[in-house]
Amino acid sequence: MVKGALTSILVIGAIVAVSILIIAVNEQYKAPSGEAIRQCEQGSYRCMHFNALQGGPSDWVQNCSSGGAWTNQMKCGFGCENGKCLAQQNATQNASANVSLGCNDSDKGKDYYVFGIITLNGETKGNDSCAELANETYIFAEKGKYLNEYFCSNDSTFSKEFYICPDGCEKGICARPKSSRNSTINITSEPSGAEVYLRNSSSDKDDWDYVDDAPVKITFSNPIAKNISGETVYIYDYYINVTYKNQSQTEHIILEAGKNDARFYNFSSECTDSDGENYLKKGYIIDENGNKKTDKCKDTEMLTEYVCKKNSKKKLVGSEVNYSCADDDRVCYDGACIVQPSLIVTSDPSGATVRYKLANATKWTNAGQTPLNVSLMPGAYNLNVSINSTAFKTAKATLSAGKATKLFYNLTKGQ
Repeated sequence: MVKGALTSILVIGAIVAVSILIIAVNEQYKAPSGEAIRQCEQGSYRCMHFNALQGGPSDWVQNCSSGGAWTNQMKCGFGCENGKCLAQQNATQNASANVSLGCNDSDKGKDYYVFGIITLNGETKGNDSCAELANETYIFAEKGKYLNEYFCSNDSTFSKEFYICPDGCEKGICARPKSSRNSTINITSEPSGAEVYLRNSSSDKDDWDYVDDAPVKITFSNPIAKNISGETVYIYDYYINVTYKNQSQTEHIILEAGKNDARFYNFSSECTDSDGENYLKKGYIIDENGNKKTDKCKDTEMLTEYVCKKNSKKKLVGSEVNYSCADDDRVCYDGACIVQPSLIVTSDPSGATVRYKLANATKWTNAGQTPLNVSLMPGAYNLNVSINSTAFKTAKATLSAGKATKLFYNLTKGQ
């Protein structure tokens, strides 16, 4: 009974407060005798703050319509002053200096997933907001199906677009599609088999969930929304613990929704080598500090081979060796010494000109005339074999390390 009475008092109080506001406004503008009472003078603007009882809290710019009534024109994301929305920087400091001339859009164009404010010569002209369509009129609201997106048409003018948000609009931005919010993180360890645990940053510090043994891929869904510098950002906020025998490493992971990441945890105090100093195979080492270093070519002759060698304390540490592939009649390609593939082309009649280029290249190279045996690097090639301007053939060939590719072309008339 007491609770109901209190509710009635609050409602009556709200009605009285609104009534007093309307009376005060009507007293301010008295129409001439015989005309309807006007609330305001047409073309004027004011700021209006709506409290919780009025559907707020929120700030709006209102303008006076031709009928003499105040109507909501624009919702302000960072407050209102003197009938104008404040830009984000003005909401926290008086930034009257350093006025930016021309049209400026804080979200750099049509970005439906970032809140933006339009300023023209330093004056705020509009900000992104949500809306619903009713009776062919857009009604602005905290949430809706439509986004009222402002953007600069050029350096001196701006425009706006009513965009349908696939997953709805809230606080001036489109909600990100659920399919684009999933994120993954790949966990690997050295040695492999480390136990991986996960807990939400908001949960108890001892509330860990076992995921699997590394290597493991973790998929996140249902991100949380956080306000960062006035923008709503969807993130995943977790702690990851990776344990191997009596060693353990814990890391705080903040991952933006829709982004993927990877983490490597090293529990080996000595260097490990995946290919055992094999110049004929591309490999890598994990050095004593947990850094991964992959074999690479310095040029077509020299290979940088990463190896593990014992230091003065007989501990395996990372090192590198420069090896000449040319000493073994090989070439360096993709981190290993290889036997260069050969292309053998014959034709009838012989003497045909052979040209080639890599499949993604534009420039052709003249290789010589048939019969032809030429050494090239591995890859996919386009070929052109011609005896004159009227007798030619084109083809594609993929060359692999250590292998010979033989092609024959019949360029006789009628073939």
